[in-house]
Amino acid sequence: MSRAYYRCAHCTSSVFPSDEAAGLDGRYSPAVRPLIALAGTLAPFRTGAEDLLERMAGLRLSTSSCRRVTEQTGRDLADRHQAGEAFVPDQPKPWDLRLLDDKGQRLPEKVLYLGVDAFAVRTRTHGGLTTEWKMQYVGLLYDPAKEHTIYVSE
Repeated sequence: MSRAYYRCAHCTSSVFPSDEAAGLDGRYSPAVRPLIALAGTLAPFRTGAEDLLERMAGLRLSTSSCRRVTEQTGRDLADRHQAGEAFVPDQPKPWDLRLLDDKGQRLPEKVLYLGVDAFAVRTRTHGGLTTEWKMQYVGLLYDPAKEHTIYVSE
């Protein structure tokens, strides 16, 4: 991919016009910035940069980059809040618990499915010298069309 690049001979600033049109700030895409901010919010910046982003998206960032993007995102959200911009999440569709026939048509009968699973998780004891296995139990509720699912864990 090639793109136009312009540099001012007087002040030495530079610009990629196509990047600006695409919402790129020169480093991270608009799709990646929220992911970086989420990682920086969920864990210490170092863990977010070196572990979470690697697991979530295969990205490797420095701790300072994760911190910078997370803090800038926080400032941007604060500014939008101060300006009176409302943040309204999308409203989920209501659950439809009617059964489906073999043609996908809704029947009058209603049902809610329950699933239960258990798995062993290896954990380290205090001090990390020994390990032990603990059982983790997970339950889920879902509708017949599997459009809605709720997971429950202990």
